[in-house]
Amino acid sequence: MKIKLFTLAFFIMTLSSFAQESKRKFRAPVWITHSRNTDIVGLSLAAFPKDVFGDSTLTRTLGIRLEPSLLGVLSPLIPHSPVSTSPETFGQALSESPTEIVYGFNFSTGTFGETYIYGFSASFFMQYLNRMNGISIAGMCNFIESGNGIFISGFGNDLYKGNGIGIGGGNHAYIFNGIQIGLLNKIKTQGSGIQLSFDNLSEQFKGVQLGVTNRNDAKLIGLQIGIHNQSKSLRGIQLGLWNKNGKRSLPFINWQFKE
Repeated sequence: MKIKLFTLAFFIMTLSSFAQESKRKFRAPVWITHSRNTDIVGLSLAAFPKDVFGDSTLTRTLGIRLEPSLLGVLSPLIPHSPVSTSPETFGQALSESPTEIVYGFNFSTGTFGETYIYGFSASFFMQYLNRMNGISIAGMCNFIESGNGIFISGFGNDLYKGNGIGIGGGNHAYIFNGIQIGLLNKIKTQGSGIQLSFDNLSEQFKGVQLGVTNRNDAKLIGLQIGIHNQSKSLRGIQLGLWNKNGKRSLPFINWQFKE
């Protein structure tokens, strides 16, 4: 217990010293995130993304962040996912300097903006985060540019690049390494690990696909188990009622180890 208290005290003094050196403000135990160049230790309160009023400075929270945002309530009305769809837009999204960084816990109706979270984030509706390392839970959808950890949502998880576990109605990623569990799993560019779903779809994948329908549109290295398995280029084994790869189509078991 003494070690934990000493570590916390040391961290607070370090933040305070850094704030003085860089002309940042230090606030504790409660403050609002809509404050320029501020480090908050304790509880931070937010209502909307900082850049709504042109504030691009950085606010850091060490502790708990609460955001009862109207934007979060209205987030189900967004027409499409805000996650990047190409390496160019992904690079641009991550090149943007964050306006908020949270070390600890984030609870909101919906968090949006250039936000990094290291720890735990839970949203009642949806949340869009540039970086998420830890556990992310959303009642409807998680939208994450770059994430490492566990992603759980009611409707689905949409990541551009991720590592870990995705659990939801549907899981979509451009680059993903880990486990996807849902009714529909899709990896657009490349991935590795396990896909467990009613319908699994990937471009290039290394690992195991388990589902009623497993489809691979480019190259699969590993194992497909399902009622219907299809792969344009396979380096492995297919087990199912009907199996199709670049060499042949067979019931029950099929294989291909080279072109």
